[in-house]
Amino acid sequence: MKKNARKAINLLLCVVALISLLCACGKDGANDSKPEPTSAVRYVIPDVRGVYYSDAITMVEDGLEAAGFKDYEVRYCWSWENYDPAMNARILYSNPSAGTEIVDNGQHVFIELVAGEQAPELTPQPKKLVVFFSVTGNTKKVAEMIAEIEEADLYEIVPAEAYTAEDINYNDYNCRALKEQGDTSARPAIGSETIDLSGYSVIYLGYPIWAASEPRILDTFVESYDFGEARIIPFCTSGSSGIGSTATRLRMLAESGDWQSGKRFPGNATKEDVETWIDNMK
Repeated sequence: MKKNARKAINLLLCVVALISLLCACGKDGANDSKPEPTSAVRYVIPDVRGVYYSDAITMVEDGLEAAGFKDYEVRYCWSWENYDPAMNARILYSNPSAGTEIVDNGQHVFIELVAGEQAPELTPQPKKLVVFFSVTGNTKKVAEMIAEIEEADLYEIVPAEAYTAEDINYNDYNCRALKEQGDTSARPAIGSETIDLSGYSVIYLGYPIWAASEPRILDTFVESYDFGEARIIPFCTSGSSGIGSTATRLRMLAESGDWQSGKRFPGNATKEDVETWIDNMK
């Protein structure tokens, strides 16, 4: 009996070991069958506006092929009915639009290029800047309206030593502003960071009128920069005084730039006032 019992136990242990071995092999096989993770295939639609239609198709197809896309179609269509491929048929726009990123998720990729007899003029828009100095906020308000209308960058001339209400109290003949205005050689320091004017073709320059002239910190500014051939458009704010000869004086101090005649705005100038002025200059 004991001998038979030992045989039964040994047989049971063999069966258990065999089952364990089979399970281990199954797990290893499952792990071996998992696909290796791969990074998604991506492609960004290029800007092919103005490119001859056949060249544009080749460019996009080559880009898709290089990126690793397999299932794709690049087709062109015409923006007019009676077309001649030999004409100056250049791409007007693409669908999806330029800059769109396409990710290969196993779907069919379709890109359409719309060609026309003549591509639109791709004239770069002039880069514009609005420079201003303001203490009470009137000039700042006008400057911000100009920047919004013209889609221009904004730069504030910040004095190294801020002006207080007492500094611009004209009832006090000894106030800081009147002392500076009485000294044409005064050059108050600028505390704001310098700005790179290269690339700007239009620069608006705004300031208040102090004692019938531009604040001396404007003299500091124009003498500190080379405006190149940029078009300089002065504007000012004041309660009563006009822009006078301030633009002429600033032009002489700058010795660079294409200076235009200036414009005075009251403190309560509206966006409509500013838009009318800008439209009349065009």
